[in-house]
Amino acid sequence: MGLFGAYFNVLINLRDITDEAFKDQIHHRVSSLLQEAKTQAALVLDCLETRQE
Repeated sequence: MGLFGAYFNVLINLRDITDEAFKDQIHHRVSSLLQEAKTQAALVLDCLETRQE
């Protein structure tokens, strides 16, 4: 899933940022987005499984 690549790309690039408050804000935001994406992906998979029954 491309989302995981994007997530880790952001984390890698955050290493070069010196503004700690900004880093914390962005890290929290991308973690939240990743969790939301995982939740939505699970819902889609559940829906697809239901359709196959």
